[in-house]
Amino acid sequence: MSLLASEHAFGDVDAGSPWVVALHGRGGMPDLPSLACVRHPVRVLVPSGPYELAGARAWSPLSVTSGQDDALARDLLRSAAMLDEAITARSPRRVILAGYSQGAMTALALAALGTRPYELVLGACWAPGVIEARLGAGVTRLSAAHGDADEIVRLAPTVALFDRLRARGLDASLQVFPGVTHAASPSMQDSLARWLGEAVDRVYSPPEGALVDILLAPDVFVNASVAPGTPPEHIARRVLGKPGDKPKTTRWVMTWTRALLSKTPGFKADAVDAQMKTIEGLCDIVELQDKTPEGDWVKGLVASAKAAKLKRVVTDHPDLADKTEVDGVAFLSSEAWLVEQTTPPPPPPPKKK
Repeated sequence: MSLLASEHAFGDVDAGSPWVVALHGRGGMPDLPSLACVRHPVRVLVPSGPYELAGARAWSPLSVTSGQDDALARDLLRSAAMLDEAITARSPRRVILAGYSQGAMTALALAALGTRPYELVLGACWAPGVIEARLGAGVTRLSAAHGDADEIVRLAPTVALFDRLRARGLDASLQVFPGVTHAASPSMQDSLARWLGEAVDRVYSPPEGALVDILLAPDVFVNASVAPGTPPEHIARRVLGKPGDKPKTTRWVMTWTRALLSKTPGFKADAVDAQMKTIEGLCDIVELQDKTPEGDWVKGLVASAKAAKLKRVVTDHPDLADKTEVDGVAFLSSEAWLVEQTTPPPPPPPKKK
């Protein structure tokens, strides 16, 4: 048997971005989970079950309704071992398991191996006794959804399982959806998507490394505030909130950021105040020594960069698109800076013999 898997990157991922492993059900096909509530860069691993089943895939050819719990557990643990190898090969820092039905059972089998801690977001799940007995340190948090009319994975054994897990001290929560059969209802799908977003929030850690050597222009702060998923937002996530010293900006930049936000449709005065409080709390604000012409962005940004002791400014302002360097301060776009950050360094020169 072999395990095939596809990889997907969402957002400005780096070595510290969490992995989400999406496990399909018995007789299903690999598919991405809903990332509608995920707010941070993530990598997603979408593996295919090793067993062929009527043109689809499975983690075990046995159904939970077969009554062959020990044989089912052996299959699931065998599949989990292959998954563990695939995950280990990618050297993840944090992993979240998302699965439904037999995919959820496989996720529990993977956690039962105990090779690393997992957060689990599962639907219609249950575990054979052999797997349940091994669950412990591999589960940091388990959030599950189950329909009370599920005709395949019955509710009562799942409720009993979660009662026993909680009695052993595991953080395991189960939400029951009235009238829902084995097929997930829209409300159940919404809850699973929300829980996945919350799990990513908990395990996400900002990129590590030295503070970047750029000054963010007011337009970057504004675009990052109103346009999720854009290069300015990715830059703001990389620059702001990093451990250590705060990135420097100036009162001139903050004044213009507030002015632009105030003119942005949908940003009322209280929303502008709240956003500015957040931005200013993440920055070290320095003052300009000399006054600059009010509407002269070039002089204002050059003066700001020098006051902050920085030599580069990131801006997408259309009036500055043709600027490359002014008075020793370089200008570059947000896309150009992201390309620079994500381009691997050149290989070292060969050693002389």
